[in-house]
Amino acid sequence: MADQFDLTATSTASDPTSLNISLVLTGSSSGTPGVYDITGITGTVNGMKVANALPGAGSILDSPVVSGWYIEYDNLLSLSAPYFDLYGLGFELANGTYANLYYSGSDLYAQLGENPPFQEVVTVTSVVDPPSVPEPGTLALLCVGLVALAALVTRRQVV
Repeated sequence: MADQFDLTATSTASDPTSLNISLVLTGSSSGTPGVYDITGITGTVNGMKVANALPGAGSILDSPVVSGWYIEYDNLLSLSAPYFDLYGLGFELANGTYANLYYSGSDLYAQLGENPPFQEVVTVTSVVDPPSVPEPGTLALLCVGLVALAALVTRRQVV
């Protein structure tokens, strides 16, 4: 079963290029405690909807506009700061713009587009692992147990 995380981030810039990022990330444990492979992303960046997560780990190389431009990503999320590594989280916006959230030694960056790439230092304001909702089978098993316990208590009172 996949886990979901709510992530919000804002840029530290106060100019018109400031960023507001609100994402719901879906993934599963990577095998390293507290680190998750992200396979699905929904949400917005400055009101623009996210189309999809870039698949797996990889890179997008050599923009037709800027030779040597690239985004590398491994789509790993850590539940503790700085949340992403140097490769970061790759995704595509609804208008076809590629985006990446990554950590570069001292700061967390959002990289958008390829004409040339726009980069902005961002601050993650929260990463929340929403509480899990029990599956219907789990609830049914709990109810059966409670009914059996009630029947046992009632039977003992009658005797």
